[in-house]
Amino acid sequence: MTTATTWRTDDPCPACGTGLYVTGDGAPVVRQDCPLCGWSAIPQVLRLAAALDRFKPGLGDVAMVLAFTGLRWEEAVAVPIGKVNLDGQCITIDRTASESGGRRDVREDMKTRAAARTVMIPDIAMPAVRRLAVRGAAGREQSEGRMYSRLINGDRGGYLGYATWRKYLKFAQGYTAAHPDGIVSYTAHELRHVCASLLIASGATDMQVAHQMGHSKVGTTKNIYGHLFAQDRASVLIAMNQAVSRLYAYESQQPGLDGGENATG
Repeated sequence: MTTATTWRTDDPCPACGTGLYVTGDGAPVVRQDCPLCGWSAIPQVLRLAAALDRFKPGLGDVAMVLAFTGLRWEEAVAVPIGKVNLDGQCITIDRTASESGGRRDVREDMKTRAAARTVMIPDIAMPAVRRLAVRGAAGREQSEGRMYSRLINGDRGGYLGYATWRKYLKFAQGYTAAHPDGIVSYTAHELRHVCASLLIASGATDMQVAHQMGHSKVGTTKNIYGHLFAQDRASVLIAMNQAVSRLYAYESQQPGLDGGENATG
């Protein structure tokens, strides 16, 4: 049974150094995310991806793409394979494929200029992207590019439906519940938030996060992730204070400066 958690800042997070979650009785636990860097999100994503592949091979790679590129579902399933630059580790986003009432609406005119963008693929997601690209290669060649023309494809070479994703995601979530660290309950949209949290923890600016996530206004990024930026600013302040303290300590030991050996009063 999981007890209530609190945040204790005197113990460092293994990833970013901000602290460890502890249970009500003071015992450390690792199943909760660090509020700054999302630590434990990465092993949770990996567990979910492995569980998805157990029920539907290939869907684990889809989860990796969503979690580490920050793509929206309707963007991810619409990416043409020609827009994936494996050498440059980036994907050009210029269309969406949404579903409504059983019909698919493919749009190549993005709603905002910011939505049309180039997103970077971190190293952790590159194996998944490469597997997805290879998985559809034979079908593309046999159909002369008419089928399996996207990075993410359905069983018959068309679009991967959200209903299919949701079906196997529920299976995978249930499977992860048996793990000692508990269920991984990420949805497609929540996987997108993992990317934003990791970007902020890596030191990305609000402008850089907004671009990767496709936000038309930086204000949108701040409204959604402002609490993470605030904690990042707090860590920067601590670092600055420590640097200033070291500088004062250094200067106080220099000859001819106030507090130094040869200082005159």
